[in-house]
Amino acid sequence: MTGQGDDTGGWQPAGPRRRAAARAIDAAVTVVLALAAVMVAGLAAAFVTLYMHGFSGSDGALYGWLILFSLLALVPVARFEVTAIARRGQTLGKRTMGLRVVVWDEGVGAPVGGSGGVGAGRSIERWAVPHGAGLLAGVVAGAASAPWIGAYGLLVGADMWLVVSAVIYLSALGDPHGRGWHDKAAGTIVIKAPRPYRSAQGPEIPQKWQGWRDVPFS
Repeated sequence: MTGQGDDTGGWQPAGPRRRAAARAIDAAVTVVLALAAVMVAGLAAAFVTLYMHGFSGSDGALYGWLILFSLLALVPVARFEVTAIARRGQTLGKRTMGLRVVVWDEGVGAPVGGSGGVGAGRSIERWAVPHGAGLLAGVVAGAASAPWIGAYGLLVGADMWLVVSAVIYLSALGDPHGRGWHDKAAGTIVIKAPRPYRSAQGPEIPQKWQGWRDVPFS
């Protein structure tokens, strides 16, 4: 493939196996954070439901509060990945597997930028596409099933979230550069980066990329 291969200015798109391994590492960390967050959210939802509705509170009320507190609890979970990609272009999994997320220039069909992150805006977009779509589908599926199966609708919602997110991540398999729908929306690409990456365009993100999406994550 043109433009790939040498150690100084060349680049190679990340392969599916390495990306899957990196995602598995990140997923393990995320699951631990998510379980802790959901436990806190569940206790908060139960307490508020009991306080406001007493023991006669319906499953619908509990489900509503649980959705609210779960959304709030997702903030630290999301920040784990969003901050890492924004600042360094690497999560724990990607760093372990020698991968990096960098800005993609559609005009030249190649990565641009240096060894830093892709900026807060791009990182948020990249995270929000799979998880935002998954969350929306999960809430709809969970709410639709709650009248029949009660609180078990949460499991339906969680399963739908995982399925939709997985489909979006797997969309990278259909792109010659391994760019999934989330990468295309954010203008990024995942490349092999066993050492600090320097593109042929230079060590810094060109001026045309200096928009709101490139703002450093503080």
